[in-house]
Amino acid sequence: MKDNYNIKINPPKLSSEQIEKHKNFDALLEQFNQSATKKKSANKTKVRYMILASVAVAASLAFLLIYRGLFNEEKQENMLALKQPFSKIDIGFSNYQVDAEKGDTLMHESGSMVVVPAAAFVDEKGKPVSGKVDIQYREMNAAADKFIAGVPQNAENTVLQSAAMMQIQGFKDGKPVFIGKDKELQIELKSDVSSNLELASLKSFSYDAKEKDWKEGTNVKTELLVVEEQSVKNEMPKDLYENEFRVIVNRKFPRPVKPVEPSKGVPQNMIALGFDINVKEFPEFEQYENVDWMAAKSIVEPLPTEGWSNMKVNRIADLRYEIVMIPNEISKRNGRTEVRFDAYPLIPFTKKNLMDYERAMVDYKKAVEEREKNVSKELALLEKLYQNTNAQDVKEAKKAKFTIQTVMSRFSIKEFGMWAAANRFNLKSLPSINASFKDESGKNVEVAEVFVSNAEKQLYFSSANKSSLPLDSDSEHQQVWILSNGQLYVATPSPKKEADKVEFVLKPALQPKNVQEIRDELI
Repeated sequence: MKDNYNIKINPPKLSSEQIEKHKNFDALLEQFNQSATKKKSANKTKVRYMILASVAVAASLAFLLIYRGLFNEEKQENMLALKQPFSKIDIGFSNYQVDAEKGDTLMHESGSMVVVPAAAFVDEKGKPVSGKVDIQYREMNAAADKFIAGVPQNAENTVLQSAAMMQIQGFKDGKPVFIGKDKELQIELKSDVSSNLELASLKSFSYDAKEKDWKEGTNVKTELLVVEEQSVKNEMPKDLYENEFRVIVNRKFPRPVKPVEPSKGVPQNMIALGFDINVKEFPEFEQYENVDWMAAKSIVEPLPTEGWSNMKVNRIADLRYEIVMIPNEISKRNGRTEVRFDAYPLIPFTKKNLMDYERAMVDYKKAVEEREKNVSKELALLEKLYQNTNAQDVKEAKKAKFTIQTVMSRFSIKEFGMWAAANRFNLKSLPSINASFKDESGKNVEVAEVFVSNAEKQLYFSSANKSSLPLDSDSEHQQVWILSNGQLYVATPSPKKEADKVEFVLKPALQPKNVQEIRDELI
């Protein structure tokens, strides 16, 4: 591929005949119209802000004082004051250097990524930072890593059901730097999560050290990368087992992809890109010879037309797409970074495309019917398994598959600190179990802190009430971690549906010397 890719972001205007064919665009783009309106409103707000900032000298001085307050060093120091259970054991930071004026893309060893735009940083006085900036970054995705790092917990029975968590901070010559008010870093967090985690509702959260709570931010775009099966011992009733069984069946017989219908209209606030894709890579478009794409004028028109090495389309969810524009080496050296923005397929409303769509829908309906037959046969085998086997076989059959998914969570941040892609989880939804703690000789153990990890529900939290723990009575995939006199005890509850009391007999405490020894013992 040539290193000076010329992208057609300003194609010739449509003829009157073409415009007539593209009237009455369907409701798919209504979401984008609303988004564009919000961006216009935000631009107006910026203009008003600039005018107000220059009204008078006194007002300017007052504004400067407020602005400096937003970037005080104490705020960043508070973010680092985490309560580690073992002072000499911690999750280390990875160190990166960024040219502040040019920006860069940081690739973490986990597969996660941080996109830093040009001129993103300011000092505590709000002045732009130049030269090399040191970036420290670490991830705490596993429950054990959150425990080791002393990640704080929420109060009032609500905790984070976290898909991914990271901490990032920046320094210039040893002094903290901050993200400028009109800048943001793009974050992509790669992590392994339980299939029980609801991905569609994930939001970004930032930890507020002063409030000692997590602040809810924007929605997170999540891409499912890999699905793996991990065998676990988990007895469950038939209806729950059937749900797990369906996950495996769905993987064996994937759902057909529904064809995308030709669209009517190109709205005034959007522009056609003149960019074709290989339709073989997207089954929903395979019936068409080519598919063009459109995006918001406000995003595309300001972009340079030259200096790009590649342009590609990613599917980020069902019927949701983004375009990624990658600069060439010369542009990168001049400070240009990768650009991502939402895009929508443009399939002309022609007679041929309509006929191709109708044929594709016939094939799609046949594929759906065939899949349903196969799924029904598999479920019939499950029913037979329950009806015709003895008790021991049934017990073995109830050993379900615990599914692990690798996902990529995308969101943006406007300040350094600790961030998570997560849902809120109400601990009141779990039964409260009366707990007591004894050593092997039967003596009560004085408990300092209690933590609970539940791999199935993607949960990790501390319990303020040490004698009454929120535990999932149906799950065998949870642990209770106890800190007592500076020592760590690990206990695995044996859940019973009727039980409302659990006595934990604590075996000799762990004496961990490093991070890996703790990870090996905790789930």
